[in-house]
Amino acid sequence: RAFTVAQDPRAVSSAAEIAARDSIARVIVSRIDEIHESLIRLRDVKTQVAGYLEKAKEVPTAKQIAEKGKGITTAVDTLDPKLSTKAANGQDVINYRNGINAQYAFLLGNLEGNEVLTQPVRDRFLELEKLWKALQQRITDVEVRQVDEFNALLKAAQLNGVIVPKPKVAM
Repeated sequence: RAFTVAQDPRAVSSAAEIAARDSIARVIVSRIDEIHESLIRLRDVKTQVAGYLEKAKEVPTAKQIAEKGKGITTAVDTLDPKLSTKAANGQDVINYRNGINAQYAFLLGNLEGNEVLTQPVRDRFLELEKLWKALQQRITDVEVRQVDEFNALLKAAQLNGVIVPKPKVAM
């Protein structure tokens, strides 16, 4: 049977306002996914580095490998809380600063709680986008430059290198 979908007559939002709100909501959900994927990759890299540090203890360049590996580990440990909130129990969200994933999620809640896309939501979205771009650059530095330098030292010591997982394609 044919039917027509009509807007709630009590709603004051135009179709353009609803589309703008939904568009930003989709971007926010995508950002949260990107952040989580980046976090998983970084944690995987950290685990691999720890394994290679153990394997490289007996090679002549062990000290250089250890220094480079500790640099990667430190970078990941610094990025981790900026990306995600530590939450082992119910009090941790109070005790630790929210990562950017939680900030995007909070913004999404505010966005979906309003009929229209408000200017404060737009402003905060742009702020978070700047923060995310800066964090992405730091993530890329770890995944590309630092891992490549670490892998060069491992290769010289005739060891395999760290494999950075490829980012998943967003749907």
